[in-house]
Amino acid sequence: MLSSVRSIQRQFAVGLDPPEADDIDKRAYLVGLTMAAATRAVELAPEDPTAHRALAIAFWPSCQLEQLRVEAERAIALNPNDAYVLGGLGNFVGFTGQWDIGVQWAKKAITLSAPDTPQWWWTIIAENDWFHSRYEEALVSLQKFYIEPHWLSHLLMAYMLLSL
Repeated sequence: MLSSVRSIQRQFAVGLDPPEADDIDKRAYLVGLTMAAATRAVELAPEDPTAHRALAIAFWPSCQLEQLRVEAERAIALNPNDAYVLGGLGNFVGFTGQWDIGVQWAKKAITLSAPDTPQWWWTIIAENDWFHSRYEEALVSLQKFYIEPHWLSHLLMAYMLLSL
């Protein structure tokens, strides 16, 4: 969890005060803290898919996308039916450009977790459909993700509706 908090702080400045909150370059030190926390989690629980999920996601802010995929595959191999691991990693791996793998994992996670699926797992499916010009399908998936107060929902809706 510490790794996740550090990663979110790096990306979105959550819980940080200026000047860090105002400048992503001033948050660069958080990449190392994110990686250290995730690495420690794997050391403490080497057979835990959630620890490996944390390590996979820790590669995101350091732009080590191939390492992200490799560690994601390790996490999933430890428990191929862990919806929490599949859903999150499906989105992260998909957003590295490996759409097919990401969508496959996200769809499996959604099936495993229904009806209590986290809405954000639909993001990679909607984006993949949009990327491949399947605009109606993209809109259907986006509506499953859509969260009224969430800024990303509005951004995705804007460009997907424009495509329609």
